[in-house]
Amino acid sequence: MTAPPALPEIVHAVRRLSVPTLIFDGEVARFNEHPVSRFHFLHEKTGELATPPVFVAFDCLWRRGRDLR
Repeated sequence: MTAPPALPEIVHAVRRLSVPTLIFDGEVARFNEHPVSRFHFLHEKTGELATPPVFVAFDCLWRRGRDLR
C-alpha cells in the first residue's frame, strides 16, 4: 500500500493493525466543529477545520480469512 501524500497518518494507522487480512468499507473524512463532514472539506487547508483527515469505517467485510458480509 502506498500512501497518498496528504494521508500518511491514515496509512500508518492501518498498517499498525495486527490483523493479517482485513477489508473495511469506509471513507476518508474531515469534520468541522459541529462535527459535520462534507466532501469538499478534504480540500480545505490544514487548520481550517476541527479535525485532520480520518478514516471512518462503516463495515468490516473480511477479517482473518473470514467473509463477514
